[in-house]
Amino acid sequence: AGILTPAQGEVLVHGRPTRTLPRPILAQELAFVPQRTSPAFAFTVREMVLMGRHPYAGLSLFESEEDLECAQKAMEEVGVAHLADKPFDTLSGGEQQLVVLARALAQGTSILLLDEPISFLDLRHQWEVLRLLETRAAAGQTILATFHDLNLAARWCHRVGILSQGELRAVGTPQNVFTTARLREVYGVAVEVVQAPDGRLRVELP
Repeated sequence: AGILTPAQGEVLVHGRPTRTLPRPILAQELAFVPQRTSPAFAFTVREMVLMGRHPYAGLSLFESEEDLECAQKAMEEVGVAHLADKPFDTLSGGEQQLVVLARALAQGTSILLLDEPISFLDLRHQWEVLRLLETRAAAGQTILATFHDLNLAARWCHRVGILSQGELRAVGTPQNVFTTARLREVYGVAVEVVQAPDGRLRVELP
């Protein structure tokens, strides 16, 4: 997302190094959903989502009709439109996470980065968010997310990677990466990887 400087190598977005891209241009290509968001002021939900339109503002100090429409559509897509006038800091952790996701969707980027996007959500909202992300990926949006729940990663991700002690241990399909031997080695737990009748993987603890 261009927030940190790589210790080595470069991060490219559409072939261009993030360090050379002006922030507004990068923000038109890539949106980031962090684990937690703590705004300095008591913004409403609508104002928070409209922040996703900032890369397109130019010299304008006011939102355009297009900005308002994009924000409304994103709130409806995520299911927080009924909270539009509520202060962001009065919402639950799960509601705040949905609002920040709506802000990223309103940004209208081709790439979406998410850090533990469902960590504060109940089961129903987890499923709804993951279905939404799956639909967007099928429509061509590139989505990169971090998960601690390996079963969710195996269920929803086309490709996965395992990080351990700062090292990328494996990258590929869930079937190739999530093996019993590898997970036991990385996590130090006697897990078992089994295949469900529908072909999906399930990681089971002893």
